[in-house]
Amino acid sequence: MKRLLILALLTFPFPAYAAECDLREKIADFLAGKYQEHVIGRGLIGNQRFMEFYASETGTWTVLVTHVSGISCIVSAGQGFEDVPVQARVHPDA
Repeated sequence: MKRLLILALLTFPFPAYAAECDLREKIADFLAGKYQEHVIGRGLIGNQRFMEFYASETGTWTVLVTHVSGISCIVSAGQGFEDVPVQARVHPDA
């Protein structure tokens, strides 16, 4: 199992600055437990990966990229998150 995980990490294109890689569930549990961060948004990156944005009420945030294999890497994190409400777009012809 450990050998398979190492092989997956070597074949998964992670950014050079990725600080932490592990199974998605482990990282999500860590973010919830230590920082009270929860997923507030997600999106696809091609057909092999997806990005999730985690944030807490205290303003900490983390961007997590997950490969379809289930291995995830934290690609960025910080403080000072502010939720911006979505505004309705008005078309000039309306």
